[in-house]
Amino acid sequence: MSRGGGRLSLRDLSSNMNGMVSAQAIGKYERGEMMPSSSVAIALANALDVSTTYLLSPTVISLESVDFRKLASTRVRERAMV
Repeated sequence: MSRGGGRLSLRDLSSNMNGMVSAQAIGKYERGEMMPSSSVAIALANALDVSTTYLLSPTVISLESVDFRKLASTRVRERAMV
C-alpha cells in the first residue's frame, strides 16, 4: 500500500490505526477475502488519506481497442489469436 508517494507496510498501517485491526486482516481486505466494517473502513480511509468512496469503490477496467506491434516473425495464426 502506498500513501503520498511513499510505501506503507501493512504493519505500519495497522499501527497508524492504533491497532484497530491486525496487519493480517488488512491483507485480507486488500485481497478481497474480507470486507471491513464501516468503522474500520473509515479508519483505513483516514490512515491512508483517501475517501471511503475511493477505498470501497470497485475498480473497473475497460479495453476499447487493443493494438499490438507485429513482428515480421509473427505468424498469421498467432496474430489471429491476439
